[in-house]
Amino acid sequence: MIVVFGCAFFFKDPPKNWWPADVDPLTCTGNQKNAASLARNPPAVKQYTPREAIRTVVLPLMWLSVVLTAGVSVFGISFQVD
Repeated sequence: MIVVFGCAFFFKDPPKNWWPADVDPLTCTGNQKNAASLARNPPAVKQYTPREAIRTVVLPLMWLSVVLTAGVSVFGISFQVD
């Protein structure tokens, strides 16, 4: 865990709106699989602040699913046969 946190110390988030304005990721030529994936799942319209994200239904629901999945995993691990 110390190594992971030590490595994470050197990583930085990209600056806000770092993507060039003149490049449209949906029309960018390249791999057909990537282009089809971007057409079905376009980039976000805006960047939500943490307060805005918490007000949506999706973020608390996502955290609930993560907590339930972790609980089921711990429950399954606790009943492993020796």
